[in-house]
Amino acid sequence: MANLQEPPLENGARSNTGKAVMILSDPPLPYRLHDWYFHKITGTSFILLNMLNLQRGGVEDLTLYHPGLNAAALDGLRGDPRLTLEFHETSDAEALRQGVEAGEFRWVFEGSALYRKEFVRRVLEDPQRVEGLRAMTWTDIESMQSGIPAVPGGEQENRDGTPFLIEAPTEYRIRERRDFRRQTEALIKGSGLSNDSLLDRVITRKISNALTRLFLMTSLTPNQITLIAMAVGLAGAACFWAGGYAAGVAGAALVLLSAWIDCTDGEVARLKFQESPMGGMLDIWADNVVHAAAFFSMGMGLYFSTENGIYKIFGTLAVVGTLASFALLHSSVIESKKRAALNPEEEPEASLVDRVANRDFTYFLFALCLAGRLEIFLALTAVGANVFAVWLVFQKYRSAWSSSTELCAKNSE
Repeated sequence: MANLQEPPLENGARSNTGKAVMILSDPPLPYRLHDWYFHKITGTSFILLNMLNLQRGGVEDLTLYHPGLNAAALDGLRGDPRLTLEFHETSDAEALRQGVEAGEFRWVFEGSALYRKEFVRRVLEDPQRVEGLRAMTWTDIESMQSGIPAVPGGEQENRDGTPFLIEAPTEYRIRERRDFRRQTEALIKGSGLSNDSLLDRVITRKISNALTRLFLMTSLTPNQITLIAMAVGLAGAACFWAGGYAAGVAGAALVLLSAWIDCTDGEVARLKFQESPMGGMLDIWADNVVHAAAFFSMGMGLYFSTENGIYKIFGTLAVVGTLASFALLHSSVIESKKRAALNPEEEPEASLVDRVANRDFTYFLFALCLAGRLEIFLALTAVGANVFAVWLVFQKYRSAWSSSTELCAKNSE
């Protein structure tokens, strides 16, 4: 994500809009400084997770400060591929004071809080509109280092070039050992997407959050979790191929489990800052491989059970319609997922893409399999997927025709 930028400072000082300092507070006894800040939250150390959130929020250059800071303990962070901002460390209070007085920093963050990238982004975009933001004093830095919250007061505008003090919201603070678990739970619960469906929010995310807690305890990458979800879904397709009531219920249950795990790969990726274009593509393609295999296997399983050739046709039509719709919506699905991941706090009205590319159908499939009416699902999918694909083609060409007509009208003027 591109770093966000602030306008140049009005006082003529050199641009420092992406430069910040984080004051690490003394941990509570009996914990040591480095043990405290390297405690894991969602599989990533507290200090690194904070740095990644600041980086995603737009901070380009970060200085870590504490009188007892050991630079060698931070060497492991420099090789982390997720961390691209420049960072420095200092235990020299006088050097930090000189940097602050020289206007080298724009922002001061409390190290005793775990920031969120959305909050940091809002601060950097328009600091004047953020409540609790003000020009800092040296006393503030000394207080934060001692673990004492900064005393409210001071002017919000920093005309003399002193940095903005960013007082962390209460829910971000980590003062006790139990706060690490509280932050972990808050992050996991907030790891969904802004375009989640109602069933996603009410059922799926609760189950996927539980799975995410387990996966975070392992070394599995998001892409490996995607492959696990695909393998489970293909096992469900194999059950459908076998035919019969029990195999159908088992197949639907495995496809539903696959959908739950499919939610988990994205949650882990966002929590560990391991999102990638390749991972997004793999996730979408794996979904469609599972769907195509499951629909075709449903048709073959029903054919083996009934010897009615219509089910082979239904299975084939379901695959054709599904893949055609995917091909037409491919770029829109990717863009929708990307937008929802970047703005998890927003709750936009669900678009057509969001309604189509969700997992809700797996619950309908499971219910019909329990009722012994898999053929109803297959028939509806065979017809609906192809009607939808035809409608998408019509919409695409109508849009192209409209654009062409408008262009010709403009050229004739």
